[in-house]
Amino acid sequence: MLKQETKFPYDEFTSLTVTAGQSAFSLMVRYPSWARQEELQLWINGKPVTVQKVPGSSISPSNEYGKKGDIVKIRLPMEVRTEAMPNQPEYLAFMYGPVLLAAGAGQEGMKGLVADDSRWAHIAGGKDYRSIRHR
Repeated sequence: MLKQETKFPYDEFTSLTVTAGQSAFSLMVRYPSWARQEELQLWINGKPVTVQKVPGSSISPSNEYGKKGDIVKIRLPMEVRTEAMPNQPEYLAFMYGPVLLAAGAGQEGMKGLVADDSRWAHIAGGKDYRSIRHR
């Protein structure tokens, strides 16, 4: 059995501790697509393990663990980045690792941007924000 400990999303580290068992086993760790290449770091019982996979793949570190108390520590560096919205590429989302950064922004200036059940509400009548250029 494994126990995971993390302070996600406030910390980039997570650790997996073997809580039961006495034999080696294969562990698959996802190298998330949002992490940059060559930035994921991994340690087994305090010893660094070379990671040679690319974001979006899975890695299987060596079978040098399996005893109760063994620890696999993983660092997934997170940074703020922008990502185009899949259905509206002219709009950007701000991401921190896998986390979408969002905030309540009130409703001022929203008239015409959100559909309601009134007649012709499906036609946008608010300010056209598409002309704003993203950097």
